[in-house]
Order: sequence, then structure tokens, then C-alpha cells
Amino acid sequence: ITGTGLLYTTQVTFGTTSVAFVVRNDGKIVVTVPAGSGTETVTVVTHDGSGTTGRFKYSSASSGKA
Repeated sequence: ITGTGLLYTTQVTFGTTSVAFVVRNDGKIVVTVPAGSGTETVTVVTHDGSGTTGRFKYSSASSGKA
């Protein structure tokens, strides 16, 4: 996920599922997407509780779909 203000990310969710993430820098976090594929609301929450939400299509490597 790229953007701005990501340095102090505390949580990332795909729908209602919390996912593992690594903050690379203020503009980039790397997430582990849930198994499967689909369109989900992705929410990024920072240390002050503010969240940014958007709907994204995703496909995990294990889903067998491109």
C-alpha cells in the first residue's frame, strides 16, 4: 500500500480481517493479503486512530488466480 503518513500505522484490515503488515517508510507498507481473491474494503489505521479506507480488488498467490 502506498500513500503518505503511513509511518505510524497500527492496523490494516481487509473487510473485518486484520492482516500482517510491515511499514517500509512513511509512504509504503507491505501487507499479507487474506487467502483467496475478491474486492474488499481496506482500512489503514494510524497511531492517532485516524483511518483511511478504500475498496480494492486483490488476489493472494495461493488463490491460483491472476
